Amino acid sequence: PFVFEHAGVKVDGCGSCHAPHGSMNARLLRRPQVFTICLECHNGAGNFGRDGDGITLSSATHSMTDVKYQNCTACHVRIHGSNSS
Repeated sequence: PFVFEHAGVKVDGCGSCHAPHGSMNARLLRRPQVFTICLECHNGAGNFGRDGDGITLSSATHSMTDVKYQNCTACHVRIHGSNSS
């Protein structure tokens, strides 16, 4: 229902992140930690994204080993899509 849908939802559907028939994880997620799901695609590899270069990694200050960055949805709140670019 969004103008700018998250590519994972648009291409693979909900099942790319969620286990629709049940999961022991919160929000029926496929992995116990949100950032591990995000990093499956948002790792700088692959041929997806606007320029076909995947989603590049952030600077070293945005380290996934730091606990404050491991909850991606704390800052990236519109993970399913948005009506603004």
